[in-house]
Amino acid sequence: MREIMDTAAAALARALPATPTGWFITAVTCAAIAALASLLWTRVRRKWLARASRTLGGRFSGFMSAYYLRLFLPIAAIAIAWAFLAYLWKLPGLIGGVLDLLDTGIDAARDGAPTATDDIRSLAYAFAALAGALTIFATIPFQLVKVWTNERQTRTAEENLTTDLINKAVEGLGAQKEVSRLGRPITISFTPPPGTDSEYEERNEIEWLGHPVQLERNQSLLETEDWQVFTETLPNIEVRLGAIYALERIAQDSPRDHIRVMEILCAYLRENAPARDARRHDLGPWPVLAVFPNKDDFSKHFEEEEQWTIRLENWLKILRSDHPPRADIQAAITVIGRRSPAQIALEQTPKDDGTHTYRLDLRKVNLQVADLSKLNLGNARFDESHLEGANSFETQFDGAVFDRAHLNGTLFGTASLVRASFVQAQLERVPFINARLEGAILGKAHMEGSSLAQSHMQGVWLLDVHLSQTTDLTPVTLRGSGLKNVNLADAATNAEILPRLLSEAFGDASVALPEGLKAGDPPLDHWSTEKLNWPDFRTAWRAHQRAIGYVPPD
Repeated sequence: MREIMDTAAAALARALPATPTGWFITAVTCAAIAALASLLWTRVRRKWLARASRTLGGRFSGFMSAYYLRLFLPIAAIAIAWAFLAYLWKLPGLIGGVLDLLDTGIDAARDGAPTATDDIRSLAYAFAALAGALTIFATIPFQLVKVWTNERQTRTAEENLTTDLINKAVEGLGAQKEVSRLGRPITISFTPPPGTDSEYEERNEIEWLGHPVQLERNQSLLETEDWQVFTETLPNIEVRLGAIYALERIAQDSPRDHIRVMEILCAYLRENAPARDARRHDLGPWPVLAVFPNKDDFSKHFEEEEQWTIRLENWLKILRSDHPPRADIQAAITVIGRRSPAQIALEQTPKDDGTHTYRLDLRKVNLQVADLSKLNLGNARFDESHLEGANSFETQFDGAVFDRAHLNGTLFGTASLVRASFVQAQLERVPFINARLEGAILGKAHMEGSSLAQSHMQGVWLLDVHLSQTTDLTPVTLRGSGLKNVNLADAATNAEILPRLLSEAFGDASVALPEGLKAGDPPLDHWSTEKLNWPDFRTAWRAHQRAIGYVPPD
């Protein structure tokens, strides 16, 4: 064992430089190799990454652009270590040998001894070449600093360019133009909402030539004036559309700026399509059934519900034909909703408190009859917004908040609404057919006339929900759901499948059940026979979920 250690020590002593000068030369040589590799990599990196992005995808390209230096340095270190162990350690000895031979030849020539002139010349050439190489190697550290500086300057220039593009796009979002139009002032009288003192009220508008005012059922034309030319300042839609699509491109190309672009677009919708500008309807409240109805009361109530539905459909037709979303508003919500999975992942990066880094803020916006189909608007905030008649077919709304939102006639067919919140939302005549509502919160929501047929309602909060005899409550399942202060006797249910649906859910004595079902009796023997307060109800409800093996969605 000792002989092996002595042999290894001797080999290491021969491999290492014998003088400080040798150490310095070896270090400079290693730095030269690293610098040359870095220079070569800097020149080919962009072309190589562009080619790789076409074959392996933009995600790989972005990763390499951000971390190429961290990946390169360990590889370069391994290569330098291998080169040093293989042959670089010989260079200091070779240089010293060349100098010794050259000195010997010169001394011999000076003393008159015979010398080999060609050998001395070759040694001199070799020394000159090595000296030149060392001179080149001496400049390598400065080249490395230059490369690093250029890289930093390039990145800074790119960031500044992106900032300039964002600022220019924001300016485009406010573009306006002046147009001259022919119109006439008119006065419209209308019946005010119930509870006001006046019998009718008046409103002044301008009726534009070629666009006659559409009067609603409770409105009448009171006075008109002569036609005249009006100069009107309008949004420059073409410029604004270009700005919106420019912001979309910036968000796609610069992940660092994605959230900032989303904030700009959401703010644009809140300012240019505010809920206060939404068209109001005169549908009145949903018809209320008598406390102790007879056969005639049911017939009358059903007719009133049908009339209310007809008025809603007519009003939505007017919205779609005369008051659709402006082109820039539709474009902005479309751009927001077609974010890539990678962009959405940036928004969902958890913070220290467990919440998402960013949520789309679309509170108090007007998206009446907008096309939201097949968009991804998960975790968005739609509090107090107007989405009446919006097309949300196959839209992803997981985790979205619709508290106190106006959603009458919104199409939620086949939409994903997992963990969505509808507290005090207006959901009259809303089709949820085949929708995913797992874990959704339907607290104090108005769902008269809505359809939940074939919907998936696992773990749904049905608390103080307003139903009617035209509410289609025939979901695929109610497994793990909680029902409290709900009148199921009025809802349109299937007597054959309702017992099975409710047997998988939990409720208490506050739920009005159809005839033949009673809390505490099979198949509802796990239901509480008392009207529980909310903390006790929640505790018993969660216990039921654990008992049947149901796990609420995250």
